Amino acid sequence: PAQVLASMARLAEDRGWDGFFVERSLWYGRSDNVDPFITIGLAASRTSRIRLGVLDIGMPADDPWQLERSVLTLARMAPGRVIMGVGGATGPASCTGCATRSMARRITSMAFPRTG
Repeated sequence: PAQVLASMARLAEDRGWDGFFVERSLWYGRSDNVDPFITIGLAASRTSRIRLGVLDIGMPADDPWQLERSVLTLARMAPGRVIMGVGGATGPASCTGCATRSMARRITSMAFPRTG
């Protein structure tokens, strides 16, 4: 599925689309489960202009440090083209988050440095 989605991103770019996104929640509990960050990384290697991203990231439900590494890696692979849809989690998962604001500031400053 990752190769198919990356090919779809290339096709979308060729046809003039501005963005290509995968939804994180679609990847849970499926037998053909693939990592959406790796999928977008593969799409980044096959495209040059289109914006790319993973939607529906519940930061408190994820390891914040791994999430930071994944997003920074994508931002370096496709400078200025990565968009992440980040939100909060509900239920018990919302109690497990840590350092999300400082992580968001670090990602923003490293991936999108000020110019000029």
